[in-house]
Amino acid sequence: MKGLKICTLALTLATLLCSCALVDWIDGFMERFQKDEKPAVSSSEPEPVDPNWPVEMGDVTIEKKPKRVVSLNPSITELVFDMELDSALKGVDDYCAYPEQAKELPRCGTEAMPEVETIADEDAQLVLVLNELPAAQYEALLQADAEVIVLEKPQEIDKLPEYYEQLATIFLGKEDGPKRAKEFAEPLLAAYDEITEAVREADAPRPLGCFMALLPLTMATGDSLQGQLLEACGIENAAAENSDWQYPEDQLLAFNPEVLVFDTRTATLDEVKNHYNYKTTPCVVNERLLAVDGSAIENGGKRLFETVLEMARFANAKLDLPERQRGAAADSRKD
Repeated sequence: MKGLKICTLALTLATLLCSCALVDWIDGFMERFQKDEKPAVSSSEPEPVDPNWPVEMGDVTIEKKPKRVVSLNPSITELVFDMELDSALKGVDDYCAYPEQAKELPRCGTEAMPEVETIADEDAQLVLVLNELPAAQYEALLQADAEVIVLEKPQEIDKLPEYYEQLATIFLGKEDGPKRAKEFAEPLLAAYDEITEAVREADAPRPLGCFMALLPLTMATGDSLQGQLLEACGIENAAAENSDWQYPEDQLLAFNPEVLVFDTRTATLDEVKNHYNYKTTPCVVNERLLAVDGSAIENGGKRLFETVLEMARFANAKLDLPERQRGAAADSRKD
């Protein structure tokens, strides 16, 4: 009987132990199951959203700040350096001559004939132009993962800030870009307004003149930025009523400019003085000739406003710029 009690007790203890083990196993399983079912929680903070990106430029979406950009237009290149955006610039067009730093970058062809292989070698993300590229090269660049953006450059001074904003937004994004463009444009336009105001207040005779792009008849007409600048600087544009940079040949014999501004890229001072159409005109006889780099105006950067100041003083030697205006003009020449 005693042996039977012992066996019964042992059996009871074994059953209890098994039950406890089973409960522990089930609890452990459930704990693991519940742990597996819980959503994973990241220990790291979520990345902040950059309000600058993405940026839409026409049919191109720029997802993040570009690091490798090629410019195929001298105007774009000059402004990239003017606005201090050049850290991402990795190539320029073949004819780029300003600023000096740009000459050190790889030459990547032109808008008419881009060097696709060179641009691909530079691993360009974006190619910036002012004119449409040939279809074959455009498609080749897309195949090389380089997006092409065509910018719009206005022919009016007061619309240049829109051009600056387009460009700065590409490099800095939709919030920082407009801010940089505004900081760049405001002092330049203020200088321009004050210079032209001084011209108006001077109330001096307006000499008849022209902006000569190419001897003898290719000159700034009324529909050009250069033609508008002549008028703003106090010069009566002889070609104001004409268009497309062409002065009528049948009016050339009666053309007697008192002052002449010419582009140093296409003519020298001696060539202007000795040209049969101009050597007896008042501008040559009285030595009222001004040589300017035409690209300074065409490119639309800081040098444009320096040239405006130079043209205004050329047109009116006694032009008086008050101290405030002199300061604004000086600001426009800062590099």
